[in-house]
Amino acid sequence: MDEVRVLMVADDPLARAGLAALLADRVQVVGQTDSADLALDVYRPDVVLWDLGWDPDAASDAVPDALSDLGD
Repeated sequence: MDEVRVLMVADDPLARAGLAALLADRVQVVGQTDSADLALDVYRPDVVLWDLGWDPDAASDAVPDALSDLGD
């Protein structure tokens, strides 16, 4: 079975790096970014792990927009 391809999205680079380091031996971390818009097309992950930060209501508005084109 192939490893799960994970894209890490977080505004804080330290949070991205920490999550990637914790998961590196369990999944294939294909990329880390602060914006998923272009990264989804580039990396084509199986899973997007998105840290919504300290204001999840404001950050969650970006999630549907960024993920809307994944089915194409």
